[in-house]
Amino acid sequence: MTPASANPPPFAPPRAAATATSAPPGPASSPAPADRWSLDGWAFLREGSDAAPISQGRVPIYGASQIGANLQWRARPSSPYDPRVYARAYRALVTQGENELAIGASARPLPSVPIRFAGELRVTDGPFATELRPSAFAVTELAPVRLPFDLALEAYAQAGYVGGEAATAFADGQVALTREVLRWSSSPDNPIRLSIGGGAWGGAQEGANRVDIGPTMRLDLKVGEVPARVSIDWRERVGGDAAPASGVAATVSTRF
Repeated sequence: MTPASANPPPFAPPRAAATATSAPPGPASSPAPADRWSLDGWAFLREGSDAAPISQGRVPIYGASQIGANLQWRARPSSPYDPRVYARAYRALVTQGENELAIGASARPLPSVPIRFAGELRVTDGPFATELRPSAFAVTELAPVRLPFDLALEAYAQAGYVGGEAATAFADGQVALTREVLRWSSSPDNPIRLSIGGGAWGGAQEGANRVDIGPTMRLDLKVGEVPARVSIDWRERVGGDAAPASGVAATVSTRF
């Protein structure tokens, strides 16, 4: 199997990827940055990612460890359609995992609707072959929602289609409900915030699907002027049979 899904929003844990390795976080699912250029980077480590090597060809691996980056350029910052061009690269941190480079473009054709449409071409260097794979998908751009009792809700979803030898439709998403429990800072403009709560992660493509739920802990901070998030989750698999099994997942993400 090869990856189908694209990417998570910045500062959110990469959601599972219904793949034989892991899904690349992808293009522009984030709110528009202030500058025309921006660079997102992430590292995602999940317990049990190497438990079922790709060469076995029996158990699909879904949402395994990965590292990647996404560079994007806002073509017309003043446009309500916010067109962007992006390049994304990632590496699956599993036995015989693939490397992938994608180049694409995205926009919001209905500015009042928080959904971005993207099209891209992926060059996937897998354990057995290198392949060109076109993909098109829609991804939400939902801002965090403040709720009573100091709760915060973050949600994300996407769906699309990827071509190539293992062509497939795909869909995935995540939701997290958290509450800030601790804040400290040497400067009012640079607080460090610790939040805890619960989340759900899931998705599906041809031959692989899973749903995970569990507690999450998030640390939001700035390193100089660079925002970052460190997340630690326990993901209990409650649906599907894709590997890895239930376990700890840790994410570090940032934007320049």
